[in-house]
Amino acid sequence: SKINQLESLRVLKCVVEGGSFTAAAKRLNLTVARVSKSIERLELELNTTLFIRSTRHMQLTDSGERSYHYAIKLLEQWRGLTDELT
Repeated sequence: SKINQLESLRVLKCVVEGGSFTAAAKRLNLTVARVSKSIERLELELNTTLFIRSTRHMQLTDSGERSYHYAIKLLEQWRGLTDELT
């Protein structure tokens, strides 16, 4: 659902800013599995790889970078709308 996409974008933003799934999970108070699933769902939906994952390191792909910037904008717009209406 669309709300889940919004959550996935929030997760993406936190993963990028925190540098890991674990950091994002802590910040969002979610399980690492949930964070991972969220990113997978986003990758599936966008039909792209957002992160290159290795055992020690996670690197943002070009698509990931673009998606991150969109995530920031979309989340700000969503916040603007909810502020305006509440």
